[in-house]
Amino acid sequence: MALLKVDNIVKDYQMQQGVFSSGRKYIRAVDGVSLSVEAGKTLGLVGESGCGKSTMAKMIIKLLDPSSGDVFFAGNNITNLAEKEFRPLRQKIQIVFQDPYSSLSPRLTVQNIIAEPLQVFKTGKKEAEERVRDLVVQVGLNERHLERLPHQLSGGERQRVGIARALATSPELLVLDEPVSSLDLSTQAQVLNLLTSLQDKYKLSYLFIAHNLNVVRYISDRVAVMYRGRIMEQAESEELYKNPRHPYTKLLLASMPSLDRSLRQDKNKYIKKDKEDTGHDLSLGCPFANKCLQVQPQCWNSKPELREIAPGHRVSCFYL
Repeated sequence: MALLKVDNIVKDYQMQQGVFSSGRKYIRAVDGVSLSVEAGKTLGLVGESGCGKSTMAKMIIKLLDPSSGDVFFAGNNITNLAEKEFRPLRQKIQIVFQDPYSSLSPRLTVQNIIAEPLQVFKTGKKEAEERVRDLVVQVGLNERHLERLPHQLSGGERQRVGIARALATSPELLVLDEPVSSLDLSTQAQVLNLLTSLQDKYKLSYLFIAHNLNVVRYISDRVAVMYRGRIMEQAESEELYKNPRHPYTKLLLASMPSLDRSLRQDKNKYIKKDKEDTGHDLSLGCPFANKCLQVQPQCWNSKPELREIAPGHRVSCFYL
């Protein structure tokens, strides 16, 4: 059973207009996305910057309200719940942000940062202190870090504090929004291994959002590829990397850096060389139509649905 299910979710932002402009104009950041995260599993959500990944994360944890669509957690529709109604479930859904420095209060010590969510949910002082000491060790730090401020920590240590804070309320789902993108490679590996061990220990479910394809492959059970607010392809991790079907997925994989020349691919095989077609409204059809080598007239006028072309492998394309 899916712990998290997102059903046809849409998010529109109103664009700022000039003083003499009439009417309202909107930009669609997320366009009818559906996905699910199974209990104890990791779904990797991958795509380039600006494709709507972080907007998705904020709607799932109710930092943003969707324009339409539904979000279900543990079978409960949380989309329109008031904060008072959602509060008991908020303990079970936590987020780890991309930049640990900006997401941690510079005025609080590590101990107070980790203890803060426990105080919000009325945990006793003694129990909270024991919980904080236990968590700081579990994330690879030690008790001497408890009295330090965020600026006294390295980037990797700050992210470990962010993970400890997210774990404080014993969540079932962690939304990991680019959790290692600001770290160096060796620290990335350490944090990824930490997340894997914590998942095994606590049976956590992860929505892992990233643009680094190698990182997503390492940690994810399933992968969803996002482009311009829509899901282009979904499959089991190894299936998607070994047998990509959508032209955009192929382009992403061809863009992966490799020291092995035999593994390097020509990106021109998957994308038009000319400039974007300005004669069509991309909001009406496939968002990849202006770059796709296989584009057909139908692609400009209607949006392809995400359909299953093999067991567990779904693609948003008319011609696959």
